[in-house]
Amino acid sequence: MQMAWVGAQIIDRRSRCFLRELVSYLTRGGAVVVFHGQSTLPYLLLAASLRFLSLSDCRLVYDMHDLHELPLRASFRGRLRYHVFALMEYLICKLDVKILTVSKGLARVFFKRFRRSPVVVYNVAFEVYRQGGNEGSRRLGKGAGVVYFGLIKPDRVSLSRAQEVLNTDSSLIFDIYGQVPKGAFAAYSAELDKLASKTGLRLRGVYSPEEMGFLDNYRYSWLCFESGLLNIRYCMPNKLFQSLSARLCCVTSDNLVEARALFGDACVSYSDFLRICEGKLESPADGIDWEDIEERIQKLAERSRTSFLEACSS
Repeated sequence: MQMAWVGAQIIDRRSRCFLRELVSYLTRGGAVVVFHGQSTLPYLLLAASLRFLSLSDCRLVYDMHDLHELPLRASFRGRLRYHVFALMEYLICKLDVKILTVSKGLARVFFKRFRRSPVVVYNVAFEVYRQGGNEGSRRLGKGAGVVYFGLIKPDRVSLSRAQEVLNTDSSLIFDIYGQVPKGAFAAYSAELDKLASKTGLRLRGVYSPEEMGFLDNYRYSWLCFESGLLNIRYCMPNKLFQSLSARLCCVTSDNLVEARALFGDACVSYSDFLRICEGKLESPADGIDWEDIEERIQKLAERSRTSFLEACSS
């Protein structure tokens, strides 16, 4: 887990010099330290204590990113960890710590819990991705299919949904970029390989986040998340902005409430996508005003940048 100073230097808690580096930043005049995610809460509390003892003017920022939620299937250890970290989050809300999150929905839930309003900083690049080329042939040519990129897990790429789509349209190309996590997903990985051997599903392997040009080969981006967690309901994932910036119509599950509210005109529900594959519904991809979408993303990016810099200004 890492803590980033606003000067773009990183403090890694696994470093042998971690505590010394942290104290050095805390005693530096006008320094800002950003703590990323719930796993850094113990170090944030430590930093707040050191700041108090040293009478430092250091600015501490808690980028919670997601809500701290109890797992749907939590063991005793998982429940204990949840309550311990919930207490730490409560304590942080009582201190002079700026809090950030990635969507308005998550900010509202956090406010209801702790009566603190986090600053919303959307997880979107500050420059909209644009790829040159023949837009018409790229989107409307035969073979334009659907792509998923990211961590490959059952709640991101459901085998049953993927098979249903591929069975509905046997000519559809469904490409998946990324890798399956090691460990508990061995059976899922084997079933995914089996599905790929019999259908138009293609496993493309890992990709570089700095080289997203492969998105130009597709028409749709797969964003069907199978989860009832609030973090999913109100998530605004980076891959949403990457997909929209690459002018891909997003196939979304109904539980992505905030994403659909902001960019519903560039999304299609899973059920409607099935009807498109069956030829019973015209695709909305042809009528999307991409220039308007790009303008809205750019405004979000600019507001997020301003909000982040204001939160980190000391």
